[in-house]
Amino acid sequence: MKKNYFENISEELKSVSVNEMYEIIIEFGEDIKFPKELMTEENRVKGCVNRAYISCSVKNGRVYYNGYSESKVVKGYIAILINGLNGMKMDEAIESKKDIEDFLKRTKIQNSLTPSRANAFGNIYEMMIKKAIDLKNQNPELSS
Repeated sequence: MKKNYFENISEELKSVSVNEMYEIIIEFGEDIKFPKELMTEENRVKGCVNRAYISCSVKNGRVYYNGYSESKVVKGYIAILINGLNGMKMDEAIESKKDIEDFLKRTKIQNSLTPSRANAFGNIYEMMIKKAIDLKNQNPELSS
């Protein structure tokens, strides 16, 4: 599990002001590249005010995500989640909920967000896990 990634990010975010937190989150999303052909309804994150997309694939038994949003802040959330979950074994990614909840508690990120942005983080994470579960169900041999 890439626990240290979420712990390191939470240390950075909880030590700054709300405005600085937004700046850091936006910076995370700056390098995201997402092919237009993956901007499909199947990959669209439901419940997000801004269009957001998540794709998921498996290579060598490990899960890899890609994502995009029109919103710079939401794109940053996607980048944080992608960086934290990419390369995990399928079951580790599916069972990462406690680490994400701990991350949210430590950073208090949801307290500083508008309700729609707070919901976006949760909706993105839920979709990432749903996509991993769907891939696992289609390919039971991917379980660790």
